[in-house]
Amino acid sequence: MTNYAQLAWFRLTRRRGFERSSLIALALVLGVLGGVGLASIAGARATDDSYRTLLARSDPSAVSLNIGSPIKTSAFSKIPGVTHVGVADETFFAVPLTAKGTPFFGSGIVVPEAGLDGEFFTQDRVGVVQGRLANPHRADEFMATALGERLMGWHVGSVIKMGIYTLHQTGSKGFGTTAVPPSKIIYEHLVGTIVFDNGVVEDSADQLPTYYVLTPAAAKGDTSGFQYVEYNFALRASANVTTVVHDIERVLPQGETFDFDHLSAIEGEVNRSVRPVALALGVFGALALLAALLVGLQMIARRLSAQRSDQEIMRALGAGRPALLFDAILAPILATLAGMILALIIATGLSSLTLLGPVRPLLHEGTNFDVSILLGAAALLFVILAGVSTALAMRRAPGRNLGSTRGRSSVTRLATRVGLPASAATGIGFAFESGSGQRSVPVRSVLVGITIAVTLLASTLTFAGGLSALISRPALYGWNWNYALTSGNEVPSKSLAVLEHYSREVEWSGVNFADVQIDGVSVPVLISSANPAVAPPMLAGHDVRAANQIVLGASTMAALHKRVGETVEVSYGEKHDYPAFLPPTKVTIVGSATLPAVGSAGTFHPSMGVGGIVDGSTEPVALRKAIRSQQLLGGDDMYFVRLRHGVSREEGLAIVNKAARAGDAQFAAVPNNAGQGDTVSVLRVQYPAEIINYRSMGSTPLWLALAFAIGMTIAFGLTVTSSVRLRRRDLALLKTLGFTRRQIRSCISWQASAAVATGVIIGIPLGILLGRELWTLFAREIYAVPFAAIPTVSLVVLGVGALVLANLVALVPQHLAASTPAAIALRAE
Repeated sequence: MTNYAQLAWFRLTRRRGFERSSLIALALVLGVLGGVGLASIAGARATDDSYRTLLARSDPSAVSLNIGSPIKTSAFSKIPGVTHVGVADETFFAVPLTAKGTPFFGSGIVVPEAGLDGEFFTQDRVGVVQGRLANPHRADEFMATALGERLMGWHVGSVIKMGIYTLHQTGSKGFGTTAVPPSKIIYEHLVGTIVFDNGVVEDSADQLPTYYVLTPAAAKGDTSGFQYVEYNFALRASANVTTVVHDIERVLPQGETFDFDHLSAIEGEVNRSVRPVALALGVFGALALLAALLVGLQMIARRLSAQRSDQEIMRALGAGRPALLFDAILAPILATLAGMILALIIATGLSSLTLLGPVRPLLHEGTNFDVSILLGAAALLFVILAGVSTALAMRRAPGRNLGSTRGRSSVTRLATRVGLPASAATGIGFAFESGSGQRSVPVRSVLVGITIAVTLLASTLTFAGGLSALISRPALYGWNWNYALTSGNEVPSKSLAVLEHYSREVEWSGVNFADVQIDGVSVPVLISSANPAVAPPMLAGHDVRAANQIVLGASTMAALHKRVGETVEVSYGEKHDYPAFLPPTKVTIVGSATLPAVGSAGTFHPSMGVGGIVDGSTEPVALRKAIRSQQLLGGDDMYFVRLRHGVSREEGLAIVNKAARAGDAQFAAVPNNAGQGDTVSVLRVQYPAEIINYRSMGSTPLWLALAFAIGMTIAFGLTVTSSVRLRRRDLALLKTLGFTRRQIRSCISWQASAAVATGVIIGIPLGILLGRELWTLFAREIYAVPFAAIPTVSLVVLGVGALVLANLVALVPQHLAASTPAAIALRAE
């Protein structure tokens, strides 16, 4: 029968220091690496679900209608599938007043809204970033967007004196002066900074104008100032959006101008901003968990190998196979359990950081313990480690022949042959030779861990390099020109005349905007000429070259389940909308493009991957003739202007500014003041929502990678220290052979440098490959041109920094090794 008292005494007195250090190292490595991995995977899931979570709270409208004149909501309520109609975006003219009592318009791009019928408070409920939601029953409270606050100089807590003007007053002579006082003066308290559910991500075209929102109570007083221009439709889950849009169009007065906006388009923009981030975060988390698993198994295997001689002694003392197995796996399993508990604590602490993306400010609620992800993944990791540990312990049981121990490594022999100093060759041997029995060191787990840490850091830097290249090269996201000329109306012909005058310096293409039906789906299109001189970059196929051709954005093509070479059916408007009417017409998809984010704010317009390009030179495919019949000055909606080779940006900007001034003068000369107030604007790069919001992920991925590296640094330091303790006999022999304290320190330094250099040599190329693949996935997900840039300087700094850090970490083990008396170490052996 086994004498458990003898076994217990043996375990208490045998190799206590090594036991503690190896178990602590195992728990710390599993805790840090596992915590980072669990937090990343939980964050990936929370990030991917973030916009759906927000929409579930806001009760969003599926369709929004922008129209120039009021229509009774009862006309819309009868449409099948419509459950509620919220009214917003009225010209409820409540504006801040100056000290003289005159209206302060500021830049004219911060405008008031006052939602009715629950709009902004129940339906399309706004998200609050700072402060609180205004009380809809109080007339003295209002909210504003962060951009609106910044432009107006407001902050939460400000009290603003506002004047309410009627439509009659705003159209009277002298409006804007003391000659036309407001019909009512109110004092409004700014109680919250808000984000609209359709403004979570906004491209440059949608950012302005921005808004401040007054309550329904403030809007109740005087309805003479209202002119409803936006209707928001909440639909049944089973309703077909395209059918509802057709039904809405039938209700509208003949000849009325209107635009639709779709929640699906907004969701697409948010998803293209969020999903690649979630994907990259999930891949990072999976790699971190894989690293925890591999390193943990290596450390457990090395520990089992190190204690094999002890188990032989225990066997001789009468321990049976079950007792030996229990003794072998108990400590590793307890250390693994402690590591998983630490991992859960770290993951919970990091959970508030790993929810990334533009929705984060609206959902940030402290720690987020995702039970199904954190507990499930931790339990799976624990089961795998415990199961494999048991299998290894059974395989390494006393009495089994595991083969002979390897001698010196080939790397050590090579170091000796090339003439490296004895301290260098010995240190390199320590880095690659694990030894056997009680002096066994887990060098493989250290090498694997360092390699994975360097790989993750290198991949993060490579991914960041691709992102920086994307931001700095507008052509990669559709802006394949330098400037654009646009106006609230069409761009006048005199602006075009200036461009034609400077045809040697610039090239251009004019486009119009329209929403068409493609196979029954609403799609925003650019109406251009065939073979345009300036066009968005192509991802596949070629530009439009004939009237029966169309180019589609990659996202739109995927939504239509089409490919290049297939045909689609294009139509525009209803029959009563003639001449702006296009009957269903078959066209061929000839290419896929990365489209720019251009168009009017609050309307369905092209953006990255969304939309199409059609030829407007002939009828019936394009709509140029129909659109021209509604235009004032016969120009296009926008001109894309690209500088020719050798023309400086200063020269180009002077030319487009001259074209804009010529257009302004033509507007001012239009008879009957028809062009009054219209101007031609010069647009620089217009950023898509996906590009604007990439900053929402901030530096969190880099911090996660650094946390992983810290975990590996701790493990590395513990391993080197343990190596010094376990190799006391070897170090003592070196001292008796004449090694000085300086050479002993050099030996440990070479050991640390060789291990890290191996991780750098292997990890950086692997990181570059992984980072490029992640970046390509990211770019394709947002439908950008997948151009990958390698940050050479950053990667060189990473390699050099890793070597410097390794030697800093090795300072303590160096001191321990140099100060160990040789006689005491040999006598202990």
